[in-house]
Amino acid sequence: MRTFSYGLLILTSVLCSCATSPVTSQNASKTPYASNTPRVANDKSINPSDKSINSLGIGKVEVSRTGIITAQVENPLREPIKVWQDSNSWGAACWRVLLIRSGRVETFFQNPDQGFTMNVPTFNEIAGGGHIEQKLDLNGGNWCGMGHCSIYNERGFGGKKISFESNDIVIIVYDVPDTQEARDIGVWYGVIAATANIQDGKASDRSSIRMNGNEKFVLPVEKSINALRISNALASRTGFVTLQLENFSQEPLKVWKGSNSWGAACWRVFLIRNGTLEVFFQNPDQEFTKNGPGFNEIPGGGHLDQKLDLNGGNWCGLGHCSIHSERGFGGKKFNFEPNDTVIVIYDVPVTQEAHDNHVWYGVIAATATVQ
Repeated sequence: MRTFSYGLLILTSVLCSCATSPVTSQNASKTPYASNTPRVANDKSINPSDKSINSLGIGKVEVSRTGIITAQVENPLREPIKVWQDSNSWGAACWRVLLIRSGRVETFFQNPDQGFTMNVPTFNEIAGGGHIEQKLDLNGGNWCGMGHCSIYNERGFGGKKISFESNDIVIIVYDVPDTQEARDIGVWYGVIAATANIQDGKASDRSSIRMNGNEKFVLPVEKSINALRISNALASRTGFVTLQLENFSQEPLKVWKGSNSWGAACWRVFLIRNGTLEVFFQNPDQEFTKNGPGFNEIPGGGHLDQKLDLNGGNWCGLGHCSIHSERGFGGKKFNFEPNDTVIVIYDVPVTQEAHDNHVWYGVIAATATVQ
């Protein structure tokens, strides 16, 4: 998946590494969701969504130049937290990796079209104060990136492997959608992220794959994923983000409307400011008077305008999830600043309704210029 937006403000990292070892980010996620001091459960200002979101974080992150990332998913609370195992459809496609290189964003995400011999909602339990280690191998199969979705036994992307380079900024994202099974079993859902940098040393096997959609090994899911891109993303100082969803194919493309549970919580905004990563995402706990799988259709070669108001209600960020009638976050409004690096992500999970209605699903991202 390649969605490029130029004019990115490159961040001077506060992380460091040596050339002969993996890059390590200590407490890399500075978002409120990865805080080592979460708000206590008896804080009356916190709603249930806030408690769940603030309870899980990403701690130590190591990035090797060969495309392997290891991260610790931490539970800073006293109570245990359940997270999906990745051997089922609920947990197998929740990780994303954003690579910022030379002013553009490359998006990698786990293949949403995986098959399972058995598919049951099983989970791991992280003890209070404990953590589990997660290993992500971008070249290990079942990943989408650079225009190609690999299957489980495929190495790399279209025969070529990805490697990280000096000065890359790597953002890893754990993005778990709200499902009925998560609610029934009490499994965590939400969005957390962490950053890691590669600074020194020489990388090998630089990949510059360019897929055109006509090659024989391109799967149907790849054609769908490559058809949609984000363009003309602009962020205003007052917390608005405007952009266009562009259909680069010649055929109409369906995308969920934001007025139902399938499309209301698909946008994320990542902010890098002074070496710190903040995560904003649409509140997954919204209510609807009518909830049907409605969609918009973007004609071939056309676009759909989108406007995101972070202060407009139904957004999570800065340790708080606002409701529909609430302005800002916990009574305070958010503003962008001139030197912010802003990344906008459209993350649509695969569902039966998406398959039935032929609605687009996948992950795309672009940088937004602060005006």
